[in-house]
Amino acid sequence: MPLGGEQPSIANEEKTKKRQLYKAKNQKRVYDEAGYRLRAAGLCVRAGSDGAIEVLLVTGSANHDHWIVPGGGLEDGENASGAALREVEEEAGIRGRIEQFVGEFKPSTSGKTDVLDEVATG
Repeated sequence: MPLGGEQPSIANEEKTKKRQLYKAKNQKRVYDEAGYRLRAAGLCVRAGSDGAIEVLLVTGSANHDHWIVPGGGLEDGENASGAALREVEEEAGIRGRIEQFVGEFKPSTSGKTDVLDEVATG
Protein backbone atom coordinates (compact mmCIF):
# COMPACT_ATOMS: atom_id res chain seq x y z
CA MET A 1 0.00 0.00 0.00
CA PRO A 2 1.39 3.48 -0.84
CA LEU A 3 2.48 5.88 1.89
CA GLY A 4 -0.47 7.63 3.50
CA GLY A 5 -2.66 4.51 3.32
CA GLU A 6 -4.17 5.30 -0.08
CA GLN A 7 -5.19 2.44 -2.35
CA PRO A 8 -3.60 2.51 -5.83
CA SER A 9 -6.03 3.49 -8.55
CA ILE A 10 -7.04 1.11 -11.32
CA ALA A 11 -5.33 3.41 -13.84
CA ASN A 12 -2.04 3.21 -11.91
CA GLU A 13 -2.29 -0.58 -11.71
CA GLU A 14 -2.82 -0.74 -15.49
CA LYS A 15 0.22 1.51 -16.09
CA THR A 16 2.31 -0.75 -13.86
CA LYS A 17 1.17 -3.85 -15.76
CA LYS A 18 2.00 -2.21 -19.08
CA ARG A 19 5.48 -1.22 -17.83
CA GLN A 20 6.13 -4.78 -16.62
CA LEU A 21 4.99 -6.20 -19.98
CA TYR A 22 7.22 -3.70 -21.83
CA LYS A 23 10.22 -4.67 -19.70
CA ALA A 24 9.55 -8.36 -20.34
CA LYS A 25 9.62 -7.80 -24.12
CA ASN A 26 12.91 -5.87 -24.03
CA GLN A 27 16.30 -7.49 -24.18
CA LYS A 28 18.17 -8.58 -21.07
CA ARG A 29 19.30 -5.68 -18.90
CA VAL A 30 23.06 -5.18 -18.68
CA TYR A 31 24.87 -4.58 -15.37
CA ASP A 32 28.48 -3.79 -14.50
CA GLU A 33 30.61 -5.82 -12.08
CA ALA A 34 29.41 -3.71 -9.12
CA GLY A 35 25.75 -4.42 -9.93
CA TYR A 36 24.88 -1.07 -11.50
CA ARG A 37 22.45 -1.19 -14.42
CA LEU A 38 24.22 0.30 -17.42
CA ARG A 39 22.34 3.12 -19.10
CA ALA A 40 23.18 5.86 -21.59
CA ALA A 41 21.60 9.18 -22.47
CA GLY A 42 22.12 11.71 -25.21
CA LEU A 43 22.29 15.41 -24.40
CA CYS A 44 21.15 16.79 -27.77
CA VAL A 45 22.04 20.40 -28.48
CA ARG A 46 22.01 22.69 -31.48
CA ALA A 47 22.21 26.37 -32.29
CA GLY A 48 18.77 27.84 -32.94
CA SER A 49 18.02 30.29 -35.72
CA ASP A 50 18.72 33.17 -33.33
CA GLY A 51 22.02 31.61 -32.23
CA ALA A 52 20.69 30.48 -28.85
CA ILE A 53 21.57 26.95 -27.73
CA GLU A 54 18.57 24.60 -27.86
CA VAL A 55 18.41 21.39 -25.79
CA LEU A 56 16.19 18.44 -26.74
CA LEU A 57 13.98 17.08 -23.96
CA VAL A 58 11.35 14.33 -24.07
CA THR A 59 8.64 13.40 -21.59
CA GLY A 60 9.33 10.50 -19.28
CA SER A 61 7.57 7.22 -20.07
CA ALA A 62 6.48 6.72 -16.47
CA ASN A 63 5.49 10.35 -15.85
CA HIS A 64 4.49 12.54 -18.77
CA ASP A 65 4.82 15.65 -16.59
CA HIS A 66 8.61 15.21 -16.32
CA TRP A 67 10.95 16.41 -19.07
CA ILE A 68 14.18 14.42 -19.43
CA VAL A 69 17.04 13.85 -21.86
CA PRO A 70 16.50 10.75 -24.02
CA GLY A 71 18.16 7.69 -22.58
CA GLY A 72 17.79 4.10 -21.48
CA GLY A 73 19.51 0.83 -20.77
CA LEU A 74 22.35 -0.64 -22.78
CA GLU A 75 21.47 -3.73 -24.77
CA ASP A 76 23.66 -6.82 -24.69
CA GLY A 77 26.85 -6.20 -26.72
CA GLU A 78 26.18 -2.46 -27.10
CA ASN A 79 28.51 0.35 -25.99
CA ALA A 80 27.37 3.57 -24.31
CA SER A 81 27.75 5.75 -27.40
CA GLY A 82 25.73 3.37 -29.53
CA ALA A 83 23.05 3.16 -26.86
CA ALA A 84 22.87 6.97 -26.56
CA LEU A 85 22.40 7.35 -30.32
CA ARG A 86 19.80 4.56 -30.41
CA GLU A 87 17.84 5.99 -27.49
CA VAL A 88 17.80 9.49 -29.02
CA GLU A 89 16.43 8.08 -32.27
CA GLU A 90 13.89 5.80 -30.54
CA GLU A 91 12.57 8.42 -28.13
CA ALA A 92 12.78 11.59 -30.22
CA GLY A 93 13.12 10.48 -33.84
CA ILE A 94 16.40 12.40 -34.13
CA ARG A 95 19.61 11.14 -35.72
CA GLY A 96 22.82 12.70 -34.55
CA ARG A 97 26.48 12.10 -33.96
CA ILE A 98 28.54 11.97 -30.79
CA GLU A 99 30.48 15.18 -30.27
CA GLN A 100 31.91 14.48 -26.83
CA PHE A 101 31.61 12.36 -23.71
CA VAL A 102 30.00 14.38 -20.91
CA GLY A 103 30.36 12.08 -17.93
CA GLU A 104 29.46 8.95 -16.03
CA PHE A 105 27.16 9.03 -13.06
CA LYS A 106 26.69 6.29 -10.47
CA PRO A 107 24.03 7.35 -7.97
CA SER A 108 24.53 5.42 -4.76
CA THR A 109 20.80 4.86 -4.22
CA SER A 110 19.38 3.93 -7.63
CA GLY A 111 21.61 1.00 -8.57
CA LYS A 112 22.09 2.16 -12.16
CA THR A 113 24.82 3.88 -14.13
CA ASP A 114 24.07 6.71 -16.52
CA VAL A 115 26.62 7.63 -19.16
CA LEU A 116 25.89 10.98 -20.76
CA ASP A 117 27.13 11.71 -24.25
CA GLU A 118 26.59 15.00 -26.05
CA VAL A 119 24.89 14.33 -29.38
CA ALA A 120 24.99 17.07 -32.01
CA THR A 121 21.75 17.11 -34.01
CA GLY A 122 22.07 20.33 -35.99
